[in-house]
Amino acid sequence: MTIDSGPEQANVSLARRLRRESLIIFGFIVLTAAMTWPWVTHLRDGVVDESDSYAHAYFLWWDYHQTIHDPRHLFNATIFFPERNTLAFGENDYGIALLFFPLFAIGLKPLTVFSVAAFLSFPFTGYGMFRLSRTLSAAAPLAWVAGITFMFLPYRFHHLSHLPLIFAGWIPLLVEALVLFVRERTWRRASWLGVVFVMNALTCVTWFILTLIPLGVSAVLLLTRQKAWRESALWLRAGISLTVAALVLLPFMLPFLQVAQIYGFVRSPGEVQAFSANIHSWLAVDEGNRLWKIFSAKALDYEMALFPGLALLAMAVLGFAASAWNMIRGRLSPDRVSNGRGATQRTELFIHASCWTVIGFLGSFGLNSSFHRFLYNYVPLFRSMRAAVRWSMICYVGLAMLAGLGALAAAEMLKRKWPRLPAPAVLSVLLLFVLFDQWVRPFPLVRGKVDADEVTRYLRAKTISGGIVELPAGDAGPYYMLRAADHGHPLVTARNSFVPPIELDIERLTTSKPIPNELLDLLEKIPTSYLVIHPFFMSPERRLETESFLNRAQSSGRLRFIRSFDSGLRNGLDQREDLYALVKIEPGTQTEGPLPPPVSRTGLEPLFNDRLAAFQNAGFFVYCLYKTSYGRLPRFAEFMPEMQTLKYDSAVGPDKFEAAKDAFVRAWVNRAEFQRQFVGLDDDRYVGALLANIGLTPVEGERDRLMAGLHDGHLTRSEVLKEVIANNAVTVREFNRAFVLLHYFTYLKRDPDEGGFQFWLFKLDRHNDYAGFTESFAASTERQIKLPQD
Repeated sequence: MTIDSGPEQANVSLARRLRRESLIIFGFIVLTAAMTWPWVTHLRDGVVDESDSYAHAYFLWWDYHQTIHDPRHLFNATIFFPERNTLAFGENDYGIALLFFPLFAIGLKPLTVFSVAAFLSFPFTGYGMFRLSRTLSAAAPLAWVAGITFMFLPYRFHHLSHLPLIFAGWIPLLVEALVLFVRERTWRRASWLGVVFVMNALTCVTWFILTLIPLGVSAVLLLTRQKAWRESALWLRAGISLTVAALVLLPFMLPFLQVAQIYGFVRSPGEVQAFSANIHSWLAVDEGNRLWKIFSAKALDYEMALFPGLALLAMAVLGFAASAWNMIRGRLSPDRVSNGRGATQRTELFIHASCWTVIGFLGSFGLNSSFHRFLYNYVPLFRSMRAAVRWSMICYVGLAMLAGLGALAAAEMLKRKWPRLPAPAVLSVLLLFVLFDQWVRPFPLVRGKVDADEVTRYLRAKTISGGIVELPAGDAGPYYMLRAADHGHPLVTARNSFVPPIELDIERLTTSKPIPNELLDLLEKIPTSYLVIHPFFMSPERRLETESFLNRAQSSGRLRFIRSFDSGLRNGLDQREDLYALVKIEPGTQTEGPLPPPVSRTGLEPLFNDRLAAFQNAGFFVYCLYKTSYGRLPRFAEFMPEMQTLKYDSAVGPDKFEAAKDAFVRAWVNRAEFQRQFVGLDDDRYVGALLANIGLTPVEGERDRLMAGLHDGHLTRSEVLKEVIANNAVTVREFNRAFVLLHYFTYLKRDPDEGGFQFWLFKLDRHNDYAGFTESFAASTERQIKLPQD
């Protein structure tokens, strides 16, 4: 029994071929549904994150919208207003959008179209690899193995929100189109080669750039094996087809060149180095891997975790070894399949697979290898790429084909040993091993915000003169982009691979302390019609600084509050949006509702619920005592005894606890360490030192009032200390730092290391996910190890 499927019969009807290919595609769709369950049941709003998924949903919408309404200005997207050609600031997804225009035409939401496209990227990618492997080997079982291993690569699961990167089916289809054309140099096949070349470029600029070199190598190998170098028809038809393809691509590529020249969009060596792999990257996994983690593999950031899976790698190594050995011994030539104009062998697949594997592997090392370093230094195309590690996809193309060879080699070896053993059963077991190895559980699915919120619907009904700025700028940009697809107005604050100077200026100014009036000047210059504030996306400290800026801008008459919009609760916090108008740009606007409440300790109370019971009362108070008195954080060894002394008991009531705090502070100021800190300071310098330690300005800390109280005897030094701690600005600014520190004390029972503390503080400031933060500490490995000691 032979494993090869044999040559296709020339008289097979088109209808039969279509049915056969449809069943193959359907098989890949069913596998996708099973491997990503329950995604298929949540295609309306199912995404893996609320960041890049939203950005690519916007790109798909804009590609459709502008193609229908004004295709000549396709690249003048509504993001990063007032810049031009902003669609060229990163991937534009046009090749993907083209395939899903019908979904927009029937009225589906942008996020739904994204979800459907991301889901279908799996069967499309698997089918593309299936086609390539079947064409090169004429072995359908090999093609199934290659297609399945390629479609469920761990690296693809890492990038589920990066639609162009996972929509990788055009890569193997491009190689197959080249193979088919070199075998039979017809106009039809030349045209198909041009079409696939264009679609690969329009779908993902990264894959367009990275496939050029290995595709050229494959072309040289094919022409050499087919002895077609001197055939004029080949050069004529290929030349015309690829020239037409280049002309089609020209209007899509010129904007990239223009923005690179205008804005200097070139990746620095430092950026590229940061995303250059090393050998450890190829042995590293992310948190979702199953088998390889048994061997204590290191877990890295998703971009740098390149291990392709234990099953795939084992089969690829076997495929390489068996094929190389057979080539050396000259035993592979009998597996020849006639196609009318030459011969296709597994040898050919092995050669192409090996070349792509080696090129991709070397390229993934980026500036750590001379290969990519040469390209970065001397080929301008490669200077726009930050993540050289993405060469790994080229390597995976080769590894998938080698895995198919390995599966066939394993089946043939077992069949020689046990002749009655069915080869399909062996291949099925191997495929189950692959699927188990690559199965991600639980599947990282969240329910995205597919529908427009209230402020977006409000803005959609407005005619505006300028753009819209939404704060905080930066990481929340993709959400603003998704909503921009709903209201259709120009958006200033967005997110993409490259960002223009105006966006960077807004980020810099809004993270300053305090936020300067220069921000208001910039908003008017842009020009900005409306300013939308999302308090929920901000850390408490950032909310306080933003509130101060808004108050000053309104007092000057340059900013007008319009109204607040209620978006419900999340984690117990109000998700409202506050809308302001720039009076200079929109002078006719009017206030329509009451001002939003100021940020305060009361507003932060929901964050305490069910998390660190002692934090709300005694823990935060002791933290502020140390920070105000000594300008430093408390240490674990000294903090825990303080907590026992000032133990909060809800049964005693708030009044008795306040009396206990008064007594605690009176004893505190008489301690030797406190006395040494403030010895020799008069009352004025004492107040100034406390305010400086905690980071309050004289005005915020009511310095004059506190000094007057000390001078006339109305306040004692312990009472001044307690009043400084009770200052609302202290509570708000120190909240996240105290929250992080108390997690170290409560769950890890130790002082934080500086790097770890800053990492977790940055994460909390960035995402404001207090519930998830607590879960991370409670479920940490260090915490689980220490549990028996608690």
